Amino acid sequence: MPRFLLRTGLVQGLMVVDKNTGQIEHRVFKDIIDYLEEGDCLVLNDTRVIPARLIGEKVGSGGKMEFLLLKRNEDDTWGDPCKTR
Repeated sequence: MPRFLLRTGLVQGLMVVDKNTGQIEHRVFKDIIDYLEEGDCLVLNDTRVIPARLIGEKVGSGGKMEFLLLKRNEDDTWGDPCKTR
């Protein structure tokens, strides 16, 4: 998402998608209040995912494998969730 540097500091971008039309609008996060109504529940997720997806094939069986490199450990190894197909 785009970032904008304002007098108040770094502000995160906000992408708004109209669920009926699919129209996309780019705003800044402070505008989220324009889209919330009384009784709404807002869930924040502060996780960060790097774009590292490895897709492979098992030697011998040919089974499909997928690794997501999500967490780098202090010893430069990765905590890899693995999914087989």
